[in-house]
Amino acid sequence: MNWVTSLFKIGGNITAGDGLIAKGMDMFDKSSLSDEEKRKLELKMYSTWVDSQKVIASQGSATAISRRVIAWAITFTNLVTFVYALILQQIGMAYEVGELMKLHSAMRLGEAFLAVIVFYFGTHVVGALRK
Repeated sequence: MNWVTSLFKIGGNITAGDGLIAKGMDMFDKSSLSDEEKRKLELKMYSTWVDSQKVIASQGSATAISRRVIAWAITFTNLVTFVYALILQQIGMAYEVGELMKLHSAMRLGEAFLAVIVFYFGTHVVGALRK
């Protein structure tokens, strides 16, 4: 999965639902049924489809995408700043690293990064632990 698919959750929306694919495959395995059983199966398939659409809608809403973009923008900015500071340190420009850290502090990127870790990535970790 590349960074675009992780940013916009392309292709990962169906897997976010609990066993939706497994339910669908189970329904296809039981396809040689009577008419009444086929109607029940169609109802169950429709219910599963509705559940998958709800998952897709919740993961692809405008607010979910904008939160994801903000989180990755702050994370990327911190990563670039860190790598740039390492490069400056390695080539002997320690004074410039101090100036870069002053800029970093002035823009409050540390606090923004902490907020992203706690409120964006942290909620995903807690959600995964609860399952």
